[in-house]
Amino acid sequence: MFVKLFKLNKRRESEYYLSEILINTSQIVYMSEDYGATTLLKEGKINLGLHDGTTFTKLRVRGSSLVEEITVVGDPSLIEHKIFNKSKKQLLRD
Repeated sequence: MFVKLFKLNKRRESEYYLSEILINTSQIVYMSEDYGATTLLKEGKINLGLHDGTTFTKLRVRGSSLVEEITVVGDPSLIEHKIFNKSKKQLLRD
């Protein structure tokens, strides 16, 4: 199952941009709050028009031959909520 998230990318030393990605939830190894990115946003070093209270999560994702660490918008509980709400099956009729 895939969940849509927004990944924080870095072009140059102080140039950032967001990209929309789909993550396979079964490939996530762990999640933790990315305090470094949150601090950069509060210091004004990430100029993306995001609210000052925005937080970021570091995801470790395993692929076929490598493990990649990415930063996405939202705190770990929000990401967890997105994952588990997507995975719930809903009965359409009785």
